[in-house]
Amino acid sequence: FEPQTHEPGPKTIMGKSYPEGPQALDMVLRDLAHHPGTARFIATKLARHFTADEPPVSLVDKLAATFNQTGGDLAAVYRTLIDAPESWLPAQRKLKTPEEFAITSLRLLGTSERNLAKGKDSLLGNLGQRPHTAPSPAGWPDTADEWLGPDAIWKRVEWALRLAERLGDRVDARALARDSLGPLLNDNTAQQIERAADGPQALVLLLMSPEFQRR
Repeated sequence: FEPQTHEPGPKTIMGKSYPEGPQALDMVLRDLAHHPGTARFIATKLARHFTADEPPVSLVDKLAATFNQTGGDLAAVYRTLIDAPESWLPAQRKLKTPEEFAITSLRLLGTSERNLAKGKDSLLGNLGQRPHTAPSPAGWPDTADEWLGPDAIWKRVEWALRLAERLGDRVDARALARDSLGPLLNDNTAQQIERAADGPQALVLLLMSPEFQRR
């Protein structure tokens, strides 16, 4: 707290007046944490990130209730999220972000990429999600609409092609599809991968399949 740069006098925030001085910050944060809208805001963001762009209302209600009951204990809110059956529905309702897509691709293939996050021309940067460059303090978008533009999809295709050029002849994408996706593997997707002309094409089809693109 630097008094010389602090605007003097009381401040009014959301209809409540706070005194001048450093103690006001703690008072504001405390009141915001206990505001009814805060519980629902945090509950919605958590449910949206982990379950679906339009999360179940029942799950948001549970998380908000835990937040209010525990005075904002986030660990308790996380436990409620984990214990809720709505968090474990089998449907893949979230599109992977570029970061998630890149990381899961490398994990699937058992490889690493040292340049994944380095420099403005990094592989993650090429996918549109270079680390530490979120467009605002709110962070990266967390809904599919923000990542489904034609250019964004083409960047994913290019990512898949680059990996396939390096590793497509060394892996069995057909077996990988069965082992990694299990019961989530759609019959049509499996058929398209089986019909691929070669290993690299099969790997691209796997990486760009709806089942692999979602979580």
